[in-house]
Amino acid sequence: MLNTLSVETEATHIPESVTVSIAGLEAGATIHAKDVPLPEGTTLATDPDAIVIQVLAPQAEEAPAEGAEGAEA
Repeated sequence: MLNTLSVETEATHIPESVTVSIAGLEAGATIHAKDVPLPEGTTLATDPDAIVIQVLAPQAEEAPAEGAEGAEA
């Protein structure tokens, strides 16, 4: 997965950041570089099929076993 995107644009128009919405996406969905909305006049210089975001299902933490803490013999 990518942390950054390479783009081509005029030096005075380099975007500081881009925003990608994951609203409505289900676990397992991916967003590719080609799906990232770029400002006008900016073109993607990264592999368009590179994965930028992958939505994962929430993971539940295991609770400590009862009696494991403070149990004395």
